[in-house]
Amino acid sequence: MEKIRILLVEDDPVWQHALAAYLGKQPDFCLVHAAATKEEALSIFQQAEVDVVLMDIVLTPGKYDGLDAALDMLRLKPAVKMMMLTSVEDSEVILDAFTAGAVNYIPKTKYEKLPEAIRQAHQNVTVIPEEVAGVILGELHRLRQSELQQRITSMEKEILQLLAQGYTRSGIAEYLQISTNTVRTHIRHIMKKLGATSGQEAAQIAKRKGLF
Repeated sequence: MEKIRILLVEDDPVWQHALAAYLGKQPDFCLVHAAATKEEALSIFQQAEVDVVLMDIVLTPGKYDGLDAALDMLRLKPAVKMMMLTSVEDSEVILDAFTAGAVNYIPKTKYEKLPEAIRQAHQNVTVIPEEVAGVILGELHRLRQSELQQRITSMEKEILQLLAQGYTRSGIAEYLQISTNTVRTHIRHIMKKLGATSGQEAAQIAKRKGLF
């Protein structure tokens, strides 16, 4: 059986010993090395054949130098699967980890999920823990909402609000003191941007997406 070669990077000696022992019980795992610092990890990484790296984000108190180490490693060997194993559950740090190239982010409280997560990562399959997935989905929603906010002009937002309140096109024209043709043009642009088939549907979509 070809074993999955793992590099563990963990500064806490208690966690390092416990994780090394836990991973060592898996018949299809080969723990290449357990490093405690960024420098040690990079040195071993450049010399050894590694399939998966388990990286703690905080290797020096007060610093997220595990992220720096992950970036350096992935520049050297982009095919390596980088997995973050950490007690840091800050949403910004989680997002930074995936931006750096991590394929998964496992809280230390969920360490029992490691063996299966490692096997999945090695097979190019990733099942992200629920609490981490929530952070990612929240960020995707925020980015999508921000993108829509930038695409919809202030006049279009006002027209959407009036449509949602039940105003007709002529009523909107009178309220905004613009021509009905101008209102019609704005609504046509709005429908195209939001993928709607009518002004009312566009208003419903905009409200659902939090545009007003």
